[in-house]
Amino acid sequence: MKNWQKLISVGFLTFFGILSLFLPLTKVNAGNQMANFEVIPNFPANQNSKIGKGYFDLLVKPGQVQLLSITLVNNSDQAKKIRITATDAKTTPTIDVSYDNSVKIKDDSSKYSFAKFGFTPKTVNLRAKSKLNVPLNFKVPVKPFKGIILGGIYIRELEAQDIQSASQGKTKLQLKNYLGYALAVQLTEDPKTLIDPNLTIKKINAISFNSYPATGVTIQNRAMSLGSNVSIKATTYLKRDRKIRATGKVHSGTIAPSSTFVFPLLFDVKNNIKPGEYHLDLKIKTATKKFNFSRDYMITEQTAAQVNRQNPSIKKSYFWLIVLAIVGGILLIGLIFLLCFHLGKNRGQQEKEKQLLKTVNDQSLPSATSNRQIPKRRR
Repeated sequence: MKNWQKLISVGFLTFFGILSLFLPLTKVNAGNQMANFEVIPNFPANQNSKIGKGYFDLLVKPGQVQLLSITLVNNSDQAKKIRITATDAKTTPTIDVSYDNSVKIKDDSSKYSFAKFGFTPKTVNLRAKSKLNVPLNFKVPVKPFKGIILGGIYIRELEAQDIQSASQGKTKLQLKNYLGYALAVQLTEDPKTLIDPNLTIKKINAISFNSYPATGVTIQNRAMSLGSNVSIKATTYLKRDRKIRATGKVHSGTIAPSSTFVFPLLFDVKNNIKPGEYHLDLKIKTATKKFNFSRDYMITEQTAAQVNRQNPSIKKSYFWLIVLAIVGGILLIGLIFLLCFHLGKNRGQQEKEKQLLKTVNDQSLPSATSNRQIPKRRR
């Protein structure tokens, strides 16, 4: 009996487990919060131009100690903890320059990292209704360089979770998706020496860009030169039919020096990526130079399937899940029917055995009305 009960329990769990596959999933996203304090750059004497620039553009010498500072302004009624870090300039997929560490791709051509030789990250207390001058001094690399080194100063308010992590001795702060301030820091030793960007293609593969199918072209700027006024026009087609499958365009973009980035060519979101051999035509134009690339690349069935599964525009087929649920339901009903039949059969057999046992017992007992006397023996 216990074995049948276990079998029923397993059947119910399997059936409702199948049904749970049809329930929608809920995603939880971190909130955004605008920075509610001000940052004022204090331009030093070696600032190239103090007019019309909201960032540090410094003319430096090898090995010099650069004196740098910013002023934080808190107009609110609450004290704040502010985190200040040095970052490297990176190129985003939208062909813009980022200073907030949101781009995680490392560049193997970079000889200098402002995040490494710049100022040490620091946390400061900013009282309510107050101003605070924060020194951010650093030492310029001793080895001379040509071109520019581009980094940033990223300033943001610490949240309660960040403060708790720091107080517990954790070296890595648990930063959430909150907005802050970013100030560019551009270092130049010889502004008269101009270097053109040097763009190369490192890799081409199928990717999921914001959950949508795309061809990702990994591009590297190997020069210590800022690519300004960048325009990009790219197309890719499946070689067996030469039909254009994905495109990408950019107008007036900016490419950071010594940076690697992924430029996406979006497919039609209503269609899946098809595996096969593709061809890419890519044209990039900067303010000083033009680049033309023509490459063949392959998208395997496995890669295409991985990307297509993430496409929210494609209606997913639940045919086999429905079939599985129906089969599971039929099996569960059959299991219940067999159990009821088995229990009914056992109950009937038990009743027959009880009746038979009662009959045998009745026949083996002497009759209550029998009063026959045994004759006495004569002597």
